[in-house]
Amino acid sequence: MKQNDFKDIDIRMMIMKPRILACLLVMCCFSFSFAQNPTRPLIHAHRGGAAEYPENTIEAMLHAASIGVPVLELDVHVSADSLVIVSHDPYMSPKKALRPSGKKVLRGTQFRHILFNMPYSKIATYDVGSLPNKDYPNRVNIPCKMPLLGELIREVEEFTRINQIAPITYNIEIKSHAMKDNRMTPQYDTFIQLVMEVLAPYHLGNRLIIQSFDERTLNYLHAAYPDLQLSYLIEGRRYPIKDMSEKLQFTPTILSPHYQLVNPDLVEQCHRRGIQIVPWTVDHRPDILFLWDMGVDGIITNCPKQALEWMK
Repeated sequence: MKQNDFKDIDIRMMIMKPRILACLLVMCCFSFSFAQNPTRPLIHAHRGGAAEYPENTIEAMLHAASIGVPVLELDVHVSADSLVIVSHDPYMSPKKALRPSGKKVLRGTQFRHILFNMPYSKIATYDVGSLPNKDYPNRVNIPCKMPLLGELIREVEEFTRINQIAPITYNIEIKSHAMKDNRMTPQYDTFIQLVMEVLAPYHLGNRLIIQSFDERTLNYLHAAYPDLQLSYLIEGRRYPIKDMSEKLQFTPTILSPHYQLVNPDLVEQCHRRGIQIVPWTVDHRPDILFLWDMGVDGIITNCPKQALEWMK
């Protein structure tokens, strides 16, 4: 499948399945928990829906948009020539990438393929979609490249406009970390500016969320772009609210914890402070419905198509 070619997208992806209104769930009364929380959390397609199409590719994002996913979650890194690319890993992963020759990236050699050391012209010759992923046996495996961030947004915006799909929100993770500065990524402040320069022409407004585990990045963004929606990613924290208060110089729009950290008390504390709570990464029906029952505002999942079906 060629990049940027809408004609090659399966026609089934163009069909938007009707959604059942949340009020019907309330009227059913068969589930006490649904009656208590009729408002459905927004589905964020993790890496575009990694269980369904190759992660962080244009193909995955267009598929997610075509089935009615309102929020696309994705990750960004930077190439040697300072271009912002969409990738979770800072290198070509042996589990995900084929070299230009068609051979696998050998296990243990990924640090020879660090994206920050490669020009984008070379990065684009790797195939990051054909290798099957044992974690997602039903995923569509097709040749894909790592896209540029601007290219991905341009394609999604055009796709939704042409097909009269509701405008998409982007939840973009800046993959900065102190240990990666000037080794696998630019210095965090440079990283931020490169990302924001790419995003500026699209005027996304409230359709843009920037998320990060890196408190430096979030504090810098809030100071430089005070109106930007920011999401604080956390994992393994015993006291998420206390930790957030100590490490951030502001109150974020969203707290995004690992889903196993979420409990009714955390949801209540967030909502009392005017913070949305959007846990990650939730792929099983009982967990999704349980989190819905607790009143979370969004759910980041690798399985957006199934999640939408489960929540009908």
